[in-house]
Amino acid sequence: MSDKEQENINFDALPYGASDGGLHSTMDIYLMICYVVVKSKERLTDDVLINTMVEGEFANYFETTNALQKIKDKGLIVVNEQGFLKPANNCEYFVELVENELPYSMRKRSVKLAAKLAVKELYRKENEVEIIKDGDDFIVTMHFKDCGKDFMVLSLRAVTAAQAEMFKEQFYADPVKIYNDLIDSLFQNEN
Repeated sequence: MSDKEQENINFDALPYGASDGGLHSTMDIYLMICYVVVKSKERLTDDVLINTMVEGEFANYFETTNALQKIKDKGLIVVNEQGFLKPANNCEYFVELVENELPYSMRKRSVKLAAKLAVKELYRKENEVEIIKDGDDFIVTMHFKDCGKDFMVLSLRAVTAAQAEMFKEQFYADPVKIYNDLIDSLFQNEN
């Protein structure tokens, strides 16, 4: 194989949307997707995996969705009945053989980002935020739910739409922390 042919194999993915240190080979994108699914301890959906690749600037959206579909078509990854991605057909063995082809920092960052996004997706499914315009302000109502029922509802007034969206995103980032901090504050002076 000539140097030119080897270069074409190494850089056959569209770089748009990937950082300078991102993945430029479709084989590396396949490998990173398999790696994240195998190594993640969280339940990943297609959306979480795609967002991991895009937000982490490992690869662009189009390369990632194409690679994920091809991996599924080859049977390396399957979607279980709950809609979560699971390794199949020697995917773990494949990753074990070639995982060192990807930089360590990229592997570590990808799994950490996938876990963060998976938890955030779970919080979005389990909890709810409503933003309602009230005159010039916005009312942000956060519903803390358990078994589908509200166990606490918190409403805040925001002066701008941007601030309301920030409250919403902060809530979805970690509603458990907000709940714990609020309860700790309420019961801080029990004496």
